[in-house]
Amino acid sequence: MQKVKWLGVPFHYGQGNKGVAAASLFLRGIGLIQELEKVAAVEDLGDMSFTLMAEKDSSIRFEQTVAFACEHISTTVAKAVSDDLLLIVGGDHGLSLGSIHGILSKTPETIVVWVDAHGDMNPPTASPTGNFHGMPLAFLLKQAGQHKAFDWVKSTLRPEQLILLGPRSLDPEEKRLIRELNITYHSTDEIHAQGMTTLLHNALKTLDPQGKCPIHLSFDVDACDPETMPSTGTLVSRGLDAKDLKELGHELAQTGRLRSIDLVEFNPFIGSPEDLKLSLQGVQDFLTQTLKSF
Repeated sequence: MQKVKWLGVPFHYGQGNKGVAAASLFLRGIGLIQELEKVAAVEDLGDMSFTLMAEKDSSIRFEQTVAFACEHISTTVAKAVSDDLLLIVGGDHGLSLGSIHGILSKTPETIVVWVDAHGDMNPPTASPTGNFHGMPLAFLLKQAGQHKAFDWVKSTLRPEQLILLGPRSLDPEEKRLIRELNITYHSTDEIHAQGMTTLLHNALKTLDPQGKCPIHLSFDVDACDPETMPSTGTLVSRGLDAKDLKELGHELAQTGRLRSIDLVEFNPFIGSPEDLKLSLQGVQDFLTQTLKSF
């Protein structure tokens, strides 16, 4: 039976919806850990806590808070990395600077599969909102410029370690970086035309021909179609469906190298009771089916 560590990261400073900070507590409270224990041995590491810092004018909203929190996440994740699957339950996608940095500090060869409706690689000066959840990949790829609060960021990601799946709402600077850095990228339209299994298998084979590198999945639920996962703050049409998610989890688990997952941007306070029920079922099905595939 697969062993799983559940780490709650109630981080919401990367965007404006505080409800994402309640996701881990909410999912734990409705019995998701008990459901996962039917297919895996789950160790609950509890939820982290964060402190609001004094802020200065910046192109990044809550820059000091975000930087301090992500460094804390990095340190915590690095300590939790093991042969067990680490499930990092957010929180918004800004936390992934910390989680991936912590993972890379222990296993620098890790391949990152970033599943999202957005690119999340805007340099701060190009961000249309100043929200950090649109910037973490810019910092991980060393494309964010100099920011003293983030001087701790040392373990970074090479473009050839990154696979983007599902982006369909990209800003101009993100499109430029994907093109110039030659990042592996497949839109939802490509996934639906060619199949998730085929595209993901080929992408992993290209980036890691020997099949030796650990894999981290950074999964933003807004990658899904609003009809599949409506309880999130940044809905974008033409997203992934339940079949795509099943194939995503199955293909990654079957490699035997999936070591960690970010589950982010689920907001239990968004949508009707029917929307929430549908989203919860989507989250549970994805995680259960993934764990069953190991």
